[in-house]
Amino acid sequence: MKGFSEREKENVRSRLLYCGKSLFGQYGIKKTNIEDLSRCASIAIGSFYTFFASKENLFYEILMLEYKENKEGFQKAFSYTQNPAFLLEQFMLNSD
Repeated sequence: MKGFSEREKENVRSRLLYCGKSLFGQYGIKKTNIEDLSRCASIAIGSFYTFFASKENLFYEILMLEYKENKEGFQKAFSYTQNPAFLLEQFMLNSD
């Protein structure tokens, strides 16, 4: 069985991050399964585990990437509120 080249690994990883963001956003983490993620990324189910130990690990990485991209906005918003949980909920509900 042929392994992934470095370029293929980068491409598959990017597709999994994109698919995870899309599917988790649409169905939630609980209803999204490895088969859905693998099908979306056009890889075999077993290949998913080459990139992530679980769908929760994929979700965590997506969350961290989102945080890094929006860190300044989060910090500014949280500094103006007494209820950060409410603000985060509003942000998640109103983001694209």
